[in-house]
Amino acid sequence: MHLTESTSKRLLAKFGIVSAVGGSAASPDEAVALLDELGGDAFIKSEVPVSGRGKLGLVHRVNSREDCARISGQLLDQVVSGYHTRTLRVEAPVERVDREVYVAVSIDGALGVPVLLVNPSGGADIESAVDRAATLLNKPLVAGQTPQLSEILGWLDREELGQGWAGVARAVQGAITMFFQLEALLVEINPLIVSGSGVIAADCKVELDNNATFRRLIEFHDDDCDDDLPRGLVELDGSIALLGLGAGITLTTMDALAAEGLAAANYCELAGGSSADVVATMVSSVGSWAIGRGGVSALVVVGSLVATPLQGVVEGLQRALASTPALASLPILVHMHASGAAARPLDEAGAAALLRGTSVSWAESIPAVVALARNLTNGGRQ
Repeated sequence: MHLTESTSKRLLAKFGIVSAVGGSAASPDEAVALLDELGGDAFIKSEVPVSGRGKLGLVHRVNSREDCARISGQLLDQVVSGYHTRTLRVEAPVERVDREVYVAVSIDGALGVPVLLVNPSGGADIESAVDRAATLLNKPLVAGQTPQLSEILGWLDREELGQGWAGVARAVQGAITMFFQLEALLVEINPLIVSGSGVIAADCKVELDNNATFRRLIEFHDDDCDDDLPRGLVELDGSIALLGLGAGITLTTMDALAAEGLAAANYCELAGGSSADVVATMVSSVGSWAIGRGGVSALVVVGSLVATPLQGVVEGLQRALASTPALASLPILVHMHASGAAARPLDEAGAAALLRGTSVSWAESIPAVVALARNLTNGGRQ
């Protein structure tokens, strides 16, 4: 889940990190109103989760209501790298910039552990900087443990950061705390501006782990996110939406559909051990996406369950149907193979019985799922 810049900055404030003053606008009129509040001089930025927005023409400085309305109208509803611009960030410029610092907390793909990244030369070109590796602090962190401020100060180069040394350390501590408490995949501040008045987060990105949604104390809504697609969903050209619990059975189902002349509309896979809440969220998200896209005749949900209890999957399906009434218009075809502990206390026969009478059709095998999908594609309905 990618959060919008405005939502991310509200969260940064909760963890003691100051951002440039501003707000979010969903229309040119709202952008002009924010410009007036900021004294008639502001930056307008498209709230889409892409890097290098300035170079892509997605950031503009305006100092008149006419320019603000015109540029806002041009930016809204643009599609950038597959993301629709639904909102704009309108914020006051930071006039004094002594240094731009890059700060990020993320997961190291190779090590599988959280890491802190700091570069005293941040800004738009940080990702392409030739000397990034030489100047970057890359510090593995202990999961769930925020270091003491004194320890962070020891990691940072006081001579390099100058008067911003302590302020950057406090921002780093806040970013680490936020990363762990929100169970994030990324908290990035770039640049963190060092000026005479302190340190200010001029831009930021926050990505949260959808699998931790049920544990998170802060609830997020559609307006907080700039994702157009459910997390992990890859769009394809077919007419059968697909959600799989397990890569093997997901790919097998795609192949079985293709063998019958049916193509998947997407690829989307859930991790093993997903809770009922996660299943409910993803069924609702993928189903809503399929309905909004149009031309999708069914949602197929398949799984080969070992770590994920079948009972949790059924509860997730029931919650999705209850929370998203629109799913009643989309046939949902389900096949689950549960073995060992995953089949206790609820087995496949029991699962089929619990879902009887809903818009869910239970299939005992992948060929049975494909047969149902073929019938629907040919104009029938179960």
